[in-house]
Amino acid sequence: FSIAAISPQDFAGETWWFLSWSDSGTQSHIVTAPDGPVTFTATYTTTPPPPPPPPPPEVLGEVVSTFGDIAGNIHEANIELIAAADITNGCNPPVNDLFCPDRLVTRAEMAAFLIRALGLESQMPGFQGTFSDVAADEWYTPYVETLASFGITNGYPDGTYRPQASVTRAEMAKFLFLAFGSGSVTSPQGIFIDVPTTEWFALAVEQIYADQITLGCGTDPLSYCPFDVVHRDEMASFIARALGLGN
Repeated sequence: FSIAAISPQDFAGETWWFLSWSDSGTQSHIVTAPDGPVTFTATYTTTPPPPPPPPPPEVLGEVVSTFGDIAGNIHEANIELIAAADITNGCNPPVNDLFCPDRLVTRAEMAAFLIRALGLESQMPGFQGTFSDVAADEWYTPYVETLASFGITNGYPDGTYRPQASVTRAEMAKFLFLAFGSGSVTSPQGIFIDVPTTEWFALAVEQIYADQITLGCGTDPLSYCPFDVVHRDEMASFIARALGLGN
């Protein structure tokens, strides 16, 4: 409550205004008035409580993005999922406030994505020299070496891994097939118009489709676009689906 008004009266019943009112700094007040009996009649009013603070953004249905460049991206939810699972740290260390969704996935990044998604970072070996173009002092070397040690990559016939090369959708299918494939598809059936059953990646593509990791790139007719390159935002969705986290 707060005092809305005070009506003082002296011993004769005359109403008058007190001479002064001052705040003592202790939430009490001092009244200066003439000598003699004085009656104070206080009128109280209810003080409304302060308004509640605004709800946090997520309560309002807004999305607070981990990265500053993914708001409104069709893959945003899956990017957030793999970030929460520590599968990606962003693309601009040491700040890492960007994801670079439109950038192409390199084979080096693919190795890191897969090893983190599989939870194998604690099992990364020392330098093995498996590939002639993967030096001991590169950030991605332990990831590539681990990928090879688990049979998820053999590199190229010339003994290279080509870490800076972009990943095609055909290669991505093979990586995910070896890392996550359920094995439910034993032979390709030619379900995609652009993936002949004789292609080296046909089984992998049909397996990740059966596992609902890929939806293809077109539906009329069903197509996969195996030679298109993969962007980082697309890769987030592929990994999230592979782990059963996203859609």
